[in-house]
Amino acid sequence: MDFELTRLNFEESQIMSGLTESKVIGRGGSGKVYRVSVNNGSHGDDVFAVKQIRNDWSSEKNFEKQFNAEVKVLRSIRHPNVVQLIDSFSSDNFKFLVYEYLPHMSLDRWLHYENEASSSTAPHEWAWRHLEQGKAIVDALDEKIKQPCYIDEIRCVFNLGLNCTQRKPSARPSMKKVIHLLLKCGQ
Repeated sequence: MDFELTRLNFEESQIMSGLTESKVIGRGGSGKVYRVSVNNGSHGDDVFAVKQIRNDWSSEKNFEKQFNAEVKVLRSIRHPNVVQLIDSFSSDNFKFLVYEYLPHMSLDRWLHYENEASSSTAPHEWAWRHLEQGKAIVDALDEKIKQPCYIDEIRCVFNLGLNCTQRKPSARPSMKKVIHLLLKCGQ
């Protein structure tokens, strides 16, 4: 099933003018993420999370094709735990992904920082320790999903999740690699 991007009432120039250092809410291996407010006339402001991706891979032969393929995958995802891709566009030096904005902090905060209200460990740290202690991934699974027919896929996704939550963004796999590994997990 192919989904069209949701087109809201804004111009690319409105998004571009909101990309200032004071609006940066995150950084990753490929660029920055901004919180951008766009005036929607009588309805007030719409707020978006805008990922700015450097075009320094443009010398790569298939960069444009790969970017468009990733956008196609991202716009087809409809899940309550995944932010929706609203739009995408390009400039000479950057590509932009416009996502719905979720005001309750970033996933990075939930993955990499301990819960201040308790002494519990961040999920990715717990998972790394679990493996370093020689414990099997299946020992960490909820009994409701611990069915033998899914163990290989769960192990694959668990390992991918660990790679995607590495502290250093440059050590994390690219979206292309993530998609490739997810497809491989399902085989």
